[in-house]
Amino acid sequence: PYMNLRTLIFFTSRMVAPINISIPQVVLDNLQSLRVLDLSPCKIDRLPDSIRQCVHLRYLNISSTAINMLPEYLGKLYHLQVLNLSGCRLEKLPSSINNLVSLRHLTAANQILSTITDIGSLRYLQRLPIFKVTSEETNSIIQLGYLQELRGSLHIRNLENIDAPDEAKEAMLCKKVNLTMLQLMWAPARDLVNSDKEAEVLEYLQPHPNLKRLDIIGWMGVKAPSWLESKWLINLELIFLSGCNAWEQLPPLGQLPSVRTIWLQRLKTVRQIGLEVYGNRSSHVAFQSLEELVLDDMQELNEWSWTGQEMMNLRNIVIKDCQKLKELPPLPPSLTELTIAKKGFWVPYHHDVKMTQLTTVTTVSSLCIFNCPKLLARFSSPVTNGVVASFQSLRSLIVDHMRILTCPLLRERLEHIENLDIQDCSEITTFTADNEDVFLHLRSL
Repeated sequence: PYMNLRTLIFFTSRMVAPINISIPQVVLDNLQSLRVLDLSPCKIDRLPDSIRQCVHLRYLNISSTAINMLPEYLGKLYHLQVLNLSGCRLEKLPSSINNLVSLRHLTAANQILSTITDIGSLRYLQRLPIFKVTSEETNSIIQLGYLQELRGSLHIRNLENIDAPDEAKEAMLCKKVNLTMLQLMWAPARDLVNSDKEAEVLEYLQPHPNLKRLDIIGWMGVKAPSWLESKWLINLELIFLSGCNAWEQLPPLGQLPSVRTIWLQRLKTVRQIGLEVYGNRSSHVAFQSLEELVLDDMQELNEWSWTGQEMMNLRNIVIKDCQKLKELPPLPPSLTELTIAKKGFWVPYHHDVKMTQLTTVTTVSSLCIFNCPKLLARFSSPVTNGVVASFQSLRSLIVDHMRILTCPLLRERLEHIENLDIQDCSEITTFTADNEDVFLHLRSL
């Protein structure tokens, strides 16, 4: 009665432990027609030998089992399309895994996936979260060129191991139409870097314009690739640049029409965010979709300028560890959240700084300040009526590890505050001096 069995799935409640199971021998002897096998709820530590006869198997799920080794005969299941190994105790995959030429979905821990050699033989593979480049041919970046069905996220590590820039071109990332997230990572803290070679490698790693997110980490080129200087990535929504310590001038990110988030981190040679970042503004509105901007650990950044006509959809700014940045440009009226953290950004006293950057934040509803004593000192100096009103929309104020939290800030600007969070401010002695109604709307302290 089991000879025509196509599907065998074991179920158990998520609230109970894996079930001890003993599959009747009569079933094990008649699995030739099986297409779907799910053993994930079963308490087993090895794959039953009878699986070798499942030559028509399309789907195999052994996730969360105690299996720590897979048999070599697994590679003879040529029709297998889905193999779920997540949560297993595997240390490596059998070498025969490359024979699964029909495989489309392989789910396993990243450290297991990165051990597969000659992965280009799995031409129909749709999911490969991580690929580690080595100088060996079986793990060179050329292997990615055979995987044209990849989709979703792809993290490429150890790009410094590319011997010749032409190898990067053979990865053919520009033809992977279904990739939505791409992370390109070089090893940090490298000596004797050939910046010209790195620039050429990144040039050849041009992604398809369907990409939604791009991370570039540890790259040591000086100038952005041509595809970042243009409008090629028209669908890009998030760009993350980190640890690119030779990158001197940012590309014209303002001309990318769909970018919602820009995160710049540890770009040690970038000294200014100037007009070149906005691109040719005669042909487009710069940063027309930008909603979030993060400047993180930009140690040399000392100038940030714009005309005030860009970033009109910007809602959130985070400035962290930018110790040389002395002044904010005019903030757009769309801004609702401003975070200044970890000794970053400081504003000079009122007599040597323009008031523009403060008078424009009328829409900010959330303000977070961490460890910036000079910024708070700025608020303690004499103010004009315009600046007093500048935080009229403020509803939440979080202040942490401040040397001084001055009375004028609390007494004059917080009549609408609902949430006040003050931590590690040992010198604070009083909130108000003469206005008992200043915290009339306070809900959380």
